[in-house]
Amino acid sequence: MSINLYYLLSFMRQNITDLLSSLTLVAMHFIYMFGANFGGQIVTDHNDDIFKATCNALWYIAPLSSQKIFLFLIHHTMKSFKPLLCNIFVASLEGFATLVTTSLSYLTILYSIQ
Repeated sequence: MSINLYYLLSFMRQNITDLLSSLTLVAMHFIYMFGANFGGQIVTDHNDDIFKATCNALWYIAPLSSQKIFLFLIHHTMKSFKPLLCNIFVASLEGFATLVTTSLSYLTILYSIQ
C-alpha cells in the first residue's frame, strides 16, 4: 500500500496512464482493507448482540434444560470475540484505521528518503 501510494505521488507529474493505474491500485487496496476489516467488525458486533440478547432474556423463568443452554451462551459470549487476520491484528474498523495510519507513516518515510 505504501509503495503504491509512493508511486501515485511520483507519477502525478508524469504520464496520465501511470497515474490512473497507480490510483486504481491504491483504491483497490483501500477497498480490500476496508472490506476485510468491516467483515471482522460485523462478526464482533454480532457476538456482542448475542451476549446482550441472552442477558436480557428471561432465562430464569425457562425450564431447567433451557436455563443451562442460556447460561452456557452467557458464559461463552461474555468474553468479546475478536477475529484475527493472519494472526497479526484484530479485524475491526479500529484495525482499518491502524492500517491506514501505518501505511501513511511508511509513505512519509519513503517520501522523505527520496
